[in-house]
Amino acid sequence: MNRSSAFYVYAGAIPFVICTALLIFDVDVLPFLGSTVTVLSVYTLIIVSFLAGSLWGQHLYVEGELKDFLPIYGNIFAISLWLAYLVLPYRFWLVIVGLILIFLRVVDHMLFNNGFVDDGYMKARLDATWIVIITLCISGFFAD
Repeated sequence: MNRSSAFYVYAGAIPFVICTALLIFDVDVLPFLGSTVTVLSVYTLIIVSFLAGSLWGQHLYVEGELKDFLPIYGNIFAISLWLAYLVLPYRFWLVIVGLILIFLRVVDHMLFNNGFVDDGYMKARLDATWIVIITLCISGFFAD
C-alpha cells in the first residue's frame, strides 16, 4: 500500500472522531447539517457501504471460492446495514455496524491469507476499523 492510500484510509476516520467529540461536548446539532447523530450515521452508511462495495471490485481479481462470495458478501453487508438503519434505534444500529465491520475484517483477512492484499493495507484497515468502532461505541454513550 502506498502512502497516499494509507493517508486516505486514516483520513476517512476523521469524521468519526470529530462527530464523536462533538457529541461528548454536547453539540447535538450542527449548523446547516442537522443532528450530529444523523450526520455521523449517514457518514457511517457511506463508509461501510463503500467498504462492502469494494468487495465487488476485489472479486474481479480473485480466483477460487472467494471470487463467487465477495459480491454476495458485499450486498448482504450493505443491505443489512441500510435496513438496520431504517428500523433500529441508533444504539442498536451501532451493534449491527460493529458486526458488519468485524465481518469485513474477516473477509480482509481471507484476502490477505490468499495473497490479494498486502501488510500495509491490513495494518491501515485494522487501525481505521478500531478507530471507527471505538468512536461509534463512545458516540452511543453520548447520543440522546
